[in-house]
Amino acid sequence: MNTAQELSVPKARLDGFSPRFLSRMVSSGVLTFDGKRYGFGHESFFDYCFARTFSSGEQDLQEFLETDAQHLFRRAQTRQVLVYLRDDEPGRYIQNVNALLASQSIRFHLKLLVIELIASFPDPRDDEWDLLLPRIESELAVLCSDKRNRDKLASRTFDAFSASRSLFPVADGRGYVERWLNSADTAVANFTVTYLRWQLQEHGDRVAELIEPFAGGGGEWPLRLRYLMEGHDLEKSRRYFDLFLRLLDDGTLDDARDPTAKRAAPVLTAPLALVRHGPAEATHSGNALISLRKVAAEIRPRQRQPRSS
Repeated sequence: MNTAQELSVPKARLDGFSPRFLSRMVSSGVLTFDGKRYGFGHESFFDYCFARTFSSGEQDLQEFLETDAQHLFRRAQTRQVLVYLRDDEPGRYIQNVNALLASQSIRFHLKLLVIELIASFPDPRDDEWDLLLPRIESELAVLCSDKRNRDKLASRTFDAFSASRSLFPVADGRGYVERWLNSADTAVANFTVTYLRWQLQEHGDRVAELIEPFAGGGGEWPLRLRYLMEGHDLEKSRRYFDLFLRLLDDGTLDDARDPTAKRAAPVLTAPLALVRHGPAEATHSGNALISLRKVAAEIRPRQRQPRSS
């Protein structure tokens, strides 16, 4: 099946197994049978069996793929082998990933699969980050020069990193997010602000901690802080909301706008009334008001309007 890149085999190929055994396998959903051919009940089970068999041998995934046409059939197999090795043999897994990304004979779609797989793991590791970092920094360097990166894999790695929320703790823990945020290059700092706004959903407290030192700063920072606060994620983190209140008080957010409003009305008029006076004084509507109503109810529970019976 692997050589032919097919998910089923002729009935005769399983003549060595008893009809009773095959019947039970079909009835339990492990196999399928259409009267002429047997196949796995699900493609992922075939990929898992392939991964176990492949991993028990000594051949590297790169060597296997370099002797193959590397059609789309190999994508699920590559993914499953790497997932299996990551859990069972972490050292061998990293060696295989490194070899795949470094090989000139591996097709782009498989390299991209590897990058996106790493970005999708809920618990990416430092050694995986080390494999991504050179390509991420390559794209950041291009941002500084305002040119297009000739390394397409580096650009796609940068995209995968930017969209991943699970990679944030690793990048932050290694000090790169703070370094980029403090970069003297405007393009790098602006990217990092955009990146942090995306991370608010899951990492609001840490985002607030990172940007607090810039509150009251000059230059581009008032605009960057307004951009962050217009993201409508104020309810995700108490620390982030406290920073929002601080920026309200010092006037940083006076010109902030609601990006979802039909008219360019200040986004913070109603939230400001809501926080200072309670829901009865807030007359404007919008997404920011809806989000802030939840938070303000926790901050000032005594000012909540009684429910109508």
